[in-house]
Amino acid sequence: MRQKPKIFIITPVKNEAWILERFLSVSSHIADYVIINDQNSTDGSQDIYEKYEKVVLLKNDTSQYNEATRQLDMIKKAREIEPGRKIIFALDSDEVFAANSLQLAEWQKIIEAEPGTVIHFEKPEVLPGVNKVIRYDNTYPIGFVDEHGPESDFYYLLRGFAKKQHLLLDQGVDYTVSSIDENPQLHLQDVKILHYAFTRPKAIKSKMRFYNVVESSMYGHSLKTTLRRRYFFKANYYEEQGNIQVMNPAWVNAWEQKGIDMTSIPQQEDYWWDFEILEYFKKHGSRKFWYDNIWDKDWGTFYRKNRTSGKILENHLRIEKPPWYLKTSLNALDRLYVLALKMREKLS
Repeated sequence: MRQKPKIFIITPVKNEAWILERFLSVSSHIADYVIINDQNSTDGSQDIYEKYEKVVLLKNDTSQYNEATRQLDMIKKAREIEPGRKIIFALDSDEVFAANSLQLAEWQKIIEAEPGTVIHFEKPEVLPGVNKVIRYDNTYPIGFVDEHGPESDFYYLLRGFAKKQHLLLDQGVDYTVSSIDENPQLHLQDVKILHYAFTRPKAIKSKMRFYNVVESSMYGHSLKTTLRRRYFFKANYYEEQGNIQVMNPAWVNAWEQKGIDMTSIPQQEDYWWDFEILEYFKKHGSRKFWYDNIWDKDWGTFYRKNRTSGKILENHLRIEKPPWYLKTSLNALDRLYVLALKMREKLS
């Protein structure tokens, strides 16, 4: 009988103390190892890691955002710990397995999956109040059954986690020809991963602004409109992208019975993604990002407030806002784009 594979959860973290206790408590019941790649957290995350014996901590001291590199570092660590067959789940810290996962028959399908299998999950989006979720028809490639291979195989493995194009582009892999479809696929219907990002509306807008800036700095001007539309829709119309339903109690009850807090959601005004955007302004100038969906925030006021409080040490950052006519025109086009999507949906 084949030996049961070790289970790894690999997760990048930067200032996620707001949800780390929940994430690590749940993940410790699921995985044999939880590999964390922490990038200069300053919010007390380091103290939280020490409470959990299954955590394997990697410290990422770079100031650069490189999703592919941090994923590869964690994959390498997993292969160092377990050279043989293993199951790797790539989660963010605001994603947790539903409480009934281990009791479902589908879990055995995960355990028995062949090396190279990409495992797809539905990710219900938990809404503010933590009593409703948005559900989608699609699933996401979050798991991979890995068996140690040559270092070149890291790209093969990374492709299994290619949820974002820049994850491949960072490593020089052409995502237009790198498809996970050639791998064995396991699409799960019952095992869910709860995503808590939308429980903080201000945070999701901050995060989408940051992703918009990251990708805008990588691509040419020709993709500006595409990126703007993508992140405008994600940040402002996420409730219309799926079906809103009442939270299934089975997804949280067993965790709560174990004393895991599944409902507390701390809020704040500014997020670390906002400070990172100022770094992009410093490097590229704010004019480069005039066409991006980031100007719903008053960056001048944000900069001055945090410079006064000592959170920002840069004394001479020039922030040029887009002209009012450009901002107004782009906002109007955004809404026309959303209207066109809604009309197309009604007609289809």
